[in-house]
Amino acid sequence: CYSIGYNKVKVEFDKPEIANNFTKFELLKIKNLKAFILSFRISRIGKIRAVPVNIDTNKIIQNIESLGQYLPKEIRLYKNRFIVEYYISRIKICYVCFRFGYISAQCKSQPRCLKCREKKHSISEECLRLNLPPQLCELEIDIIAAQENISLAEARARVESFH
Repeated sequence: CYSIGYNKVKVEFDKPEIANNFTKFELLKIKNLKAFILSFRISRIGKIRAVPVNIDTNKIIQNIESLGQYLPKEIRLYKNRFIVEYYISRIKICYVCFRFGYISAQCKSQPRCLKCREKKHSISEECLRLNLPPQLCELEIDIIAAQENISLAEARARVESFH
């Protein structure tokens, strides 16, 4: 059990049944606390390519569901072998503050410059990083989270320790 942010604690259990029972623990409700299991801990998403369109979707689902959090390296479907790849979700970016994880409609921040991340300049020529690429590493974070089955916060901390 350790802190993972403001008013958040991560608790790990040896068995899924214990974790499920903990989320229903009455004492948590009495103390006005919430326990939940993050979706990436319950399921994984993989992708396969070049599946013939004439195969029934239900047949595909029946043949590819596997137990646990680990993706199989390959699946067989009607005597065909398909490589299972990690699914990397599209990166959400706010075009107001250029932060990641949400879109402009949900932004509560002040506008910022894409290049230097400082307060938005009245004239674009004022930016010191004008001719340099944007400082983006969110794709790297998403790839690490998908491959290693860790949370985005853990992947972000790992990437930030590299840079």
